Amino acid sequence: MAEKKKKLTPEQENHRICDEFNHSMFALLTDYLDIAPEKSKEIYDLVDKVKSKTKKENEKYDRYKDYIDKSKKFSQFQYAMFNFMNSIFERSMNDLLKFAIRSKKDIKNIFIKKFIDYEDKQDKKIRDANYENLTNKQRLAFQLNYYEQIITLKPDNWQFLLNIPNEIMWASKKLKFEYTELRARRHLLTHRGYFFDKKYVEDIKNTIKKSKNSEDPKKLFEFFQRNKYFTNTRDELDVLDDLVKPKPYRVYMTRFYFINAFTCLFRLFHMVQCYLSLDENSLTTGAQVKLLNVAVNYKDPILLRFTKVLCNDLVKIENKKKHNYAMCNYLISCIETRKFAKLIEKDYKKAKYEEEYLNSIIKNDDPLINFLVAYYHEDKRKYKQLLEKIEDSSLDAESIKWPLFNGIRNDKALMKILNTKIKIKTKS
Repeated sequence: MAEKKKKLTPEQENHRICDEFNHSMFALLTDYLDIAPEKSKEIYDLVDKVKSKTKKENEKYDRYKDYIDKSKKFSQFQYAMFNFMNSIFERSMNDLLKFAIRSKKDIKNIFIKKFIDYEDKQDKKIRDANYENLTNKQRLAFQLNYYEQIITLKPDNWQFLLNIPNEIMWASKKLKFEYTELRARRHLLTHRGYFFDKKYVEDIKNTIKKSKNSEDPKKLFEFFQRNKYFTNTRDELDVLDDLVKPKPYRVYMTRFYFINAFTCLFRLFHMVQCYLSLDENSLTTGAQVKLLNVAVNYKDPILLRFTKVLCNDLVKIENKKKHNYAMCNYLISCIETRKFAKLIEKDYKKAKYEEEYLNSIIKNDDPLINFLVAYYHEDKRKYKQLLEKIEDSSLDAESIKWPLFNGIRNDKALMKILNTKIKIKTKS
């Protein structure tokens, strides 16, 4: 007889949804970062070959056709990855919000009110005579059948449902434009093709207005155009309408755009999960460690900066309560950014909260945090002593991957000490 599946507590269910989202998003991101540079190199190599040969030689070997074919295939790969990333976000966000409606009374009551408002706008009643015979649990299941019509994937709906203040939801004045644009692009690529059209432009213009929650759309358009987030043209484009007039431009997607879209979706999901979890600190620090590892492995400064953003959002949501390990990861991001700056011979500029967070953790008794302070100050003389203070078998197996220990990976003696602190999994 099959063993009965143990029912998860609300907190465990919340963690399951968040863990699945994190795992899927990071798997997709690393796949993209593995494949995209290789494909880009193939195309740039072809461009160099075309430039080095005469027109006659290029026509003979069909290099132009090869270049066009490879460029189109690469674009389609990028479109597919972008749409897949959006579908992960949509599924996970809907799962998270449905979980919130089922498990939190105040949120359920708000949803039921919205369901009644939705029903009042319909030509005929949704609830029939049988509805009155249902249990409360069955009634909620019935109402959730209309979830997608009531709670669309618009942040304003999540704000209303979870009572998220504007100063937290829209702390970044670019976020609303970025999310609206990527949703419009998602619908365009999924349903209508690879060229910007009037509906794409209208979807953005109808949602984004100049307000205290969003920067001037014209400035944001200029930012996108300057970073080639729309198209690779050298033409002068001044406003959104120029993407479709006099002729539509093909949708262009760079690595920077893709990572920007990733951080936008991840940030919105993180915000909602923090509002729903009793243990938002561990969810944030877990995501930060994954981000740090990807950022360091792929030498990506955008992802390093984003590690700091998650910490800042958590502090705002928690009403300025500071979490030691979230701040530690913020400071590890600063250390890695400092290394990058040194590598490319640029001056390092300290992050906004770098000094504040360092001063917050500096008097802590935790040997791990004391190790971080030494690592931050590059005080290598203290590494051995501080590692030895960590209790044996007190760290889980994943801790070995923590970028906190990047500074000692090539030191066999120190790594030997660190390994004694890792909990060995026993066979059950």
